[in-house]
Amino acid sequence: GAPDLAREYGSPWRGITADRYDVKEVFAEVRIPLLSDKPFADTLAIEGAVRYSDYSNFGSADTWRAGLEWGPTDWLRLRSAFNVANRAPAINELFAPVTEGFSPGNDPCAAIRNPSEAQKDFCVQQGVPANEIDNFVQTALGFSQLSGGNPDLNQETSETMTIGAVVRLPFLDRFNLAVDYYETEVDDAVATMNAQTTLDVCYQLLDSASEPCRAITRIPGSGQVFQVRASNSNIGSLSVRGVDLTVDYTFGLPQGLSIGSDNANLGLVLQAGWLSERVSRIIGAAPIDCAGFFGSCTAQGAGGSPDFKAMLMATYDSGPLMFRSQVRHLGSLDPLPTIAQSTPVVVDSTTYVDFSASF
Repeated sequence: GAPDLAREYGSPWRGITADRYDVKEVFAEVRIPLLSDKPFADTLAIEGAVRYSDYSNFGSADTWRAGLEWGPTDWLRLRSAFNVANRAPAINELFAPVTEGFSPGNDPCAAIRNPSEAQKDFCVQQGVPANEIDNFVQTALGFSQLSGGNPDLNQETSETMTIGAVVRLPFLDRFNLAVDYYETEVDDAVATMNAQTTLDVCYQLLDSASEPCRAITRIPGSGQVFQVRASNSNIGSLSVRGVDLTVDYTFGLPQGLSIGSDNANLGLVLQAGWLSERVSRIIGAAPIDCAGFFGSCTAQGAGGSPDFKAMLMATYDSGPLMFRSQVRHLGSLDPLPTIAQSTPVVVDSTTYVDFSASF
């Protein structure tokens, strides 16, 4: 829609997101069988893929993938792969209109925050009056925050390694089991640091030339925080590790459970995931592992990542009738150590049960 040129809807009103970039790509994939139908090598193959991308605003990028598949028998497959990938920022991440809003927050220079002597010296350097630093009081409940796109963003890059196995038991028809271990590292991750996180990181770094500190504007004379830029930026890195499990089994039911002359089947699917690590690293700040915790786990603010998730689904079908039941489970969350004293609560595990039918 059209932007709010008359500003009738207030500062949060967003204008039009409009711009473009071009990309040209060429890619190739190959699979090379090495052995087949041999003892302890029913299948042995290598796979490879490569992609070249040329962006009008980011330049060129090379990504690739290498994989190995080994099947010692016809019912067992072992697989491993290594990927180097990139992600170009989306149009809205680049060109979303910059808007102004209010963000509640606390000034790290306020005496109530108990800043260290080094932080006090830096606060004075940033504009807090030296004669007030020991008793400096934040006079507002928050500050102005600028949010929106950033046309100077760079691409995200990542490396992923997976090792897994697929099992199809010969004595149990239509049974499949797959388990995979994965590690992913993302660099130059695109995200938005909210105003409070920007302030906190700046006063950990104590570097006026750093991006978080340059985003903060204080009122001359009083030293109060006036405005914080919180647009999209390449804020750091993300590393994730875990294990995924999928089991599915479909079998026929007795004729007495079918509708008319149609066969009846029951399909069972179990999906489970264990998250052992989800570490966010904002440039210059201490890493935060959010696996199993809640708090400021992301640059956007409060959030959390259960270290265990599971879904069990049962589907009955016979002719035109389908009935499905699904149970979803999310593991509990503890407060991050940094907020454990101020927020001594635990988010209990949660289970959802859904039913659906069609005819």
